[in-house]
Amino acid sequence: MIAFEPMRAAHVPMIQLRAGQHGTLGLHEPQMTEEYGWQLIGAGPCWAGIEAHSGRVAGAAGFTVVYPQQAAAWALFSECFADHTRAVVRFVREQIVAGRWARVEAMTRCDRPEQGRFAQACGFHRVAVLRRWGPASIDMVLHEVIDGKLWEKRHASSGC
Repeated sequence: MIAFEPMRAAHVPMIQLRAGQHGTLGLHEPQMTEEYGWQLIGAGPCWAGIEAHSGRVAGAAGFTVVYPQQAAAWALFSECFADHTRAVVRFVREQIVAGRWARVEAMTRCDRPEQGRFAQACGFHRVAVLRRWGPASIDMVLHEVIDGKLWEKRHASSGC
């Protein structure tokens, strides 16, 4: 069982990143420090998932507010995350709806398909492949949720 609570900066050093998350955006390898935790907290709402039986931090996730109506989702998962996937997916979906953003984006690596599967389980839909993206020139996938309910609407026409 996992419990979710507002993330504290002290949670971040307790997260032992899954191997597939190292260099996720190809921008930098975040130092899993309290300072990094404070940066994440300052960017928007975020939570930590704490294992009830062990007290271990299974991970943290949140949203960077880009504009008042737009956010970017992020997640940091420990190896024990897999034991709690369903609970995490349910919680993330609830937070997307509660956030009331018109648009939420998530980026995943093409060479880590499990990241894309997780994003899709959380209700994101694949929008585009960004070839040679960012400073490391790696292929990324852009996912989105529109109005917090895209998984319910199934590709509503935008008139574009």
